[in-house]
Amino acid sequence: MQKQVNNNSTHILDSRIAYRKHIYQLTLAFVMTIIIALGMIPSRTAVQAHPEGAGCYDAETGELLDEECEDDHSGHEHEHGEGEGGSGIFADPVPGEPVDLAVTTFTFSNNMTPLGYSRRTVPTSGAGNNFYNSDLAFWGNYAYHGHYDGFRIIDISDPTNPTQILNYTGCGANLGQGDIVVWENLLIRSWDATAGAATRCAGELVGQGFEGLNIFDISDPTAPVLLRNVRMASNTTPQGCGSHTLTLVPDVARGNLYVYSTPSSASCPGVDIVRVPLADPASAVYLRREPAGRACHDTGVILGDVNLVACAGGNGLTVWSIDPTIDPPAAGSLEDPIQLYSRSVTGVTVGHSAAFTFDGEVIVFGHEPGGGSQAQCQAGSSTVNKSIYFFEARTGVQLGTFQHQRPQTNRENCTWHNYNIVPTDRGYVFVSGNYQSGISVVDFTNPAAATEIAYADPEPLSPTSLVLGGDWSTYWYNGNIFEADIRRGLIVWGLEDRLNSGTPVLTHLNPQTQEFSFPLDTTPPTTEVTGVSDGAIYTLGEVPVAGCLSTDSQSGVAQEATLTLVGGTNNGVGSFTATCSGAYDWANNFASDAVAHFQVHYGGLSGFTAPINPDNSSVFRRGQAVPGKFTLAGAMASYDFSAWTIQKVSVVCATLAEGEASAVGSLAPFRYDATEGQYIFNADFRNQAAGSCWKLRATLDSGQVFDSAVFQLIR
Repeated sequence: MQKQVNNNSTHILDSRIAYRKHIYQLTLAFVMTIIIALGMIPSRTAVQAHPEGAGCYDAETGELLDEECEDDHSGHEHEHGEGEGGSGIFADPVPGEPVDLAVTTFTFSNNMTPLGYSRRTVPTSGAGNNFYNSDLAFWGNYAYHGHYDGFRIIDISDPTNPTQILNYTGCGANLGQGDIVVWENLLIRSWDATAGAATRCAGELVGQGFEGLNIFDISDPTAPVLLRNVRMASNTTPQGCGSHTLTLVPDVARGNLYVYSTPSSASCPGVDIVRVPLADPASAVYLRREPAGRACHDTGVILGDVNLVACAGGNGLTVWSIDPTIDPPAAGSLEDPIQLYSRSVTGVTVGHSAAFTFDGEVIVFGHEPGGGSQAQCQAGSSTVNKSIYFFEARTGVQLGTFQHQRPQTNRENCTWHNYNIVPTDRGYVFVSGNYQSGISVVDFTNPAAATEIAYADPEPLSPTSLVLGGDWSTYWYNGNIFEADIRRGLIVWGLEDRLNSGTPVLTHLNPQTQEFSFPLDTTPPTTEVTGVSDGAIYTLGEVPVAGCLSTDSQSGVAQEATLTLVGGTNNGVGSFTATCSGAYDWANNFASDAVAHFQVHYGGLSGFTAPINPDNSSVFRRGQAVPGKFTLAGAMASYDFSAWTIQKVSVVCATLAEGEASAVGSLAPFRYDATEGQYIFNADFRNQAAGSCWKLRATLDSGQVFDSAVFQLIR
């Protein structure tokens, strides 16, 4: 949020879900009636909350324009006193609630399944109405959910029952959006609202005008311990503007964490760099500000073999390179990135978010027209305001854009807000939270033709007016989607899609930090024909079974090839072609067809038998038929021999040299003699000259050709 104090799988809930929705609506209404009757919470009326935008802040810089907004931001009554900060530890486990209570108004694609719900309800009016839920981080089986009043620690080991372990509210009251990052036993929280003289964090006075970072030890998730407040305020050098958002950059080899903090203010343009020694986090120190030429709002970092940094803010983005092998504080190290370029984006005034594909080829750039509190996704909203952008990471060349797919009403604040990239080599996919447009999962493997593959879109919070709400952020983590809803809390979703299969299991996730890289799978599977070999000759009745086998060493085979076998005759012999086609991997790379050509021959071919002797000694009178006889293996009586041919071949009697082959007539039809178990063809040589020599040549439908011995005609 700006700093301010064609999917064919679409469906409406089917009858079964609708029934569950009805039951839970009745249950929720009953429970809420009892709670209100007991005075546990005030009843709520859907009136417009004071949005974080309109009229309070400069759309380009995020600077405060109206002092009344400042007063409204810092002067709320709170359960532990105005700005004082008590212990703020509420560590009784709170089990998850039936997820239908959270998603009764949602329409979602049929590959999305609501799994679990951890409630932290923010009312739309009255006390605490703008103590919004904000960003997420993950370590192991815990989700850390920031909010404007602190943070929650939620056990997500069972996605259907996300259980709140702690709701910590011990640092002031509504003093900034409270973005968080985690590393092992450390939690670092952003603070970007000016503290008063009486403001405390974990019981300690933070000092008049404090803004910056809170560093906690969360070794015991039920009892966080404040280690250090890092001041980045108006009386620091250089002047600070607090920490609006923050990105963690680990340098474990040197025993440090770095926080790239973004003030989101034109008064503090760039990225503030803080070093946190792992051995002594309480000695964390502000190092310097990396100039960006813009008011950076969010910063994305990718390490591995890519090592790039990108901040989004103002009218575009700025990109740097880093080299973790360079010892700080040298140029190019994690303490001193080298700027590659800065570029503006036409029509953009509030750049918001930047993330990289895991191969480092593409930056996904989001912006926040209206500061997040306006209805910028209506059918009539500008194309720019509804679009997210894809840029070539190292050059800034624009590769494509993608628009919100479902027009929202004038009662729904909407932009592309916070998102992350799914770590898969099967394609480019991001999961995004878009305020009251809800969740969008987008395949942008082709940045010029991105497509939405899943979504979950709630109805407006208010039937009459625009109330700030919806998704602050939505992230992929270990196969599920975690939706941080500004007013509802945390909702967990399951996603069924090839691009969500085979993803790695992460030990942790700070969504703005991509700690590793890998190439996109662009190599197709290899397919081969099995069973039969190209060029082979097989005997009828002994032909191996042909099949297909595809292998893929990267994303794996998603679809095995299909075998097509063509050729042959009615007798099952002749020339055959086996083709394996259509195999592809999980990255949608299609394999080339594999082809094998082979022959099937008759077995047991005897050749011509008597009365044509094999020693070329046979003689026949020219007025007689010359019987050509032969046998085959198998069920000879069933063979179709209509395609078989017998020819006569002239031979030079003295040398046995062959002449031309030509058709020969038959004195009787070609037949199978069941009694003798042989085929008989009575060749007609009545018109041939006495003394001439000949032989017969048979060609079968298998392609087999065989000749008789030579015989001579006499008178």
